[in-house]
Amino acid sequence: MIKRKVNSPLGLILTPSHDLTLQICSEAKKLSKQMDLKISSYIGGQTMKIAKDPPIHQVDLIIASLGVLSKLVTWNIYDMNYVRHIVLDEADVLLDPTFSDKLSHFIHTMPVSDQSFCSNPNFPYQVQLTLSSATIPENLPSKLHSFVKNNYLEPVVSGNQHQISVPQKFLRLKTADKPMELLKLIKAKIKITTDAGARGLDTIHVQQVINYDFPLISSEYIHRCGRTGRIGSPNSCQVINFISRPLEIILTSKIEFAIRKKTSIPMIDFIHNANEQDEFIKSNSDNNKSTNSSDPFVEPSYRIPQ
Repeated sequence: MIKRKVNSPLGLILTPSHDLTLQICSEAKKLSKQMDLKISSYIGGQTMKIAKDPPIHQVDLIIASLGVLSKLVTWNIYDMNYVRHIVLDEADVLLDPTFSDKLSHFIHTMPVSDQSFCSNPNFPYQVQLTLSSATIPENLPSKLHSFVKNNYLEPVVSGNQHQISVPQKFLRLKTADKPMELLKLIKAKIKITTDAGARGLDTIHVQQVINYDFPLISSEYIHRCGRTGRIGSPNSCQVINFISRPLEIILTSKIEFAIRKKTSIPMIDFIHNANEQDEFIKSNSDNNKSTNSSDPFVEPSYRIPQ
């Protein structure tokens, strides 16, 4: 192995969140307990302290959120020239427009090329990029085109991708009825969280997931449901969904159809994809013409603000 300078990692695991960084670091240290692998992790809120007193050490693997590591590299605290493997955990989030520009800029600081910067023939000269996620966007090649050639992509997919194995119940309610229905369901300690809790909560104790506000992106639904029914969880796990808005109804119908057919849940995004909204608006408008206006689930067609 090539002799490296201090603060020159060989591998990176990039995450979108604080909790996920800590969880991965904990598991990585357990797995590498018998190995001479030096692991460091960084989360938000530490950067100014690190800048004032930067670490000087040998490190093999850094686990950090994208924003934090970007700052540490920009401040020349870590040298990326020796990095030969990058893992994007929850890759679909890191490729979302919220992160994509920063990610593209960061990856371009890596030695991703066909030219070796060193003469050692035993040291690889290309960076291997691994994307890990329970849901992968259908337009993945276009999202990666700025830093990865399409012919470099090699998919590794499980047989049950985009499928949910726990029982799911869809309750159609008026918006005003949702709080009372929630009170009927709550019988034990609960954790209330946003979509941030849909990723990185690795627990076997969650028996029930209640989607009080149903997500309008099917990948978020899959990740939320993934907090229960995990290996080691009780057999009584369940997902309950409150459905009240028009777009929620159409997405629910697509999910229920996939469940009946035992196929993958389609990747639908009513938040960012105007074409999918238009498709629903047209079908909903046609249905309204032949439906009694007193139906509590028939509401005027609308578009989510961009």
